Order: sequence, then C-alpha cells, then structure tokens
Amino acid sequence: MRPDQRWFPTNRIDRAAWFANFSVMFAEIGPSLGFSQAEIDSVAADNAVLQYSAQAIVALEAQMAAVRTFDRTVSLGKQIGNNPQFPAIELSPPPPMVSDGIFERLERIVRRIRLAPAYTPVAGAQLGIIPAARRIANPHLYVPVAKVAASPNPYSFTVQVAKKTFRGFRVYYKRNSATEWESDLAFSFSPVTVAVAPLEPGKPEIINVRIAMAIDNTAVSLPSNIHTVAVMP
Repeated sequence: MRPDQRWFPTNRIDRAAWFANFSVMFAEIGPSLGFSQAEIDSVAADNAVLQYSAQAIVALEAQMAAVRTFDRTVSLGKQIGNNPQFPAIELSPPPPMVSDGIFERLERIVRRIRLAPAYTPVAGAQLGIIPAARRIANPHLYVPVAKVAASPNPYSFTVQVAKKTFRGFRVYYKRNSATEWESDLAFSFSPVTVAVAPLEPGKPEIINVRIAMAIDNTAVSLPSNIHTVAVMP
C-alpha cells in the first residue's frame, strides 16, 4: 500500500527526504504522543533501509549508464588503440534489514499520531502529515505538468506527474518526424517507464511525449506541454 499522497510524496527521492525528517521528528515528538522507544527505533530502522534503497537505486542507475557508455565505446568505437576501462561497481553494505511493509507501518503510525490526545497541528506540520488541499476546480481545464526524461534502459523514457485528485494519466508519444501520436498508454501510478519499439535498432531516436490526466482510464484534462527526449539503444 501507499500512504495518502496528500501528505506523502510521490517520487522516490522526495519520499526519502520526507522519511528522514519524519524519523527525526518522531524521535523527538513520539514519546509525548504515547509511543514507546521500541516503536521509535522501528521507525528509525525503516528509515535507514528506505534511505539506503533510494541511494542504491540512484548509484546503480548511474553505474548502469556508465556501463552502457562503456559497451557502446568498446563495441562501436573506432579502433585507435585505446583500452576502455570497465566502470567500477561500488555499493556500500546495507543496514540491518527490516520486514516488508514499511509504508503500511507508516500509515498505521500516522493514524495513531492523529488520534493521540496530545496531537496538535504544530506536531502534524513538524512530522509532515497534514494533508494538502489539491482538489481541481475544473478537471477538464487542468493542464498537467510532467517530468519526462530518458531512461537508462534501452529505447525507453520515464514520466513523472503528480496525480492530485485524478485516478491516473495517459501517456502519448510519437516519433519526431511523425504527424500522428502512435501510443496511448494508461497508468495509475507515477513515475513510470515507457518502452519504445525502435524503427532502426541500434540507432537513437527522438521521441515527442505528452500526457493527459484521466479518471477511470479516460483522459479528461487538457494535454500537457510536449516534451522531447532522445531514447538510446
């Protein structure tokens, strides 16, 4: 399960930053709200694993990009006598592991916090658990703002968008030289990775991407701005 997105971030990096703050503030405020030291230590352990996971994914994605660059250089580069070095794979040891269900445990703790007799809006703000009002006055006039970037995976790109009060969104893409949008994909979560079938395998392609917010898989908003991204083999 995922915690309520009205107070919990939707992307991995922001989630890690949110959880780091929550863990620190929970250690300070938790006892006054009726939580035990064991429960505070449990949140700290969950936070350590979440931080490690987020940092490891960033590091491994960067290393994968370096490996792909090495592969292109060593296989497709001109023969000029250089000996490319394979990128070093470096990753620190993980912290002590916790059981699965970090977000489910977090959701339960937040519910208990809000019901604690000593809970105040100030405590909620410090912990970052006050829901933000995000209702869209007119969904049909809403213009979504998306982040589109090349993926480290071959012939693919990533899309990240805040769902707000929508159920999901649809992704459209077309080749740079095409006139018609050739893809219409529905998603209920963000971020997503979209794979593109290459027209000429082995060659990069320029792809135009836009999205529209959806309710029950039906696009209801105006389309976003068009983003242009290069997908690589």
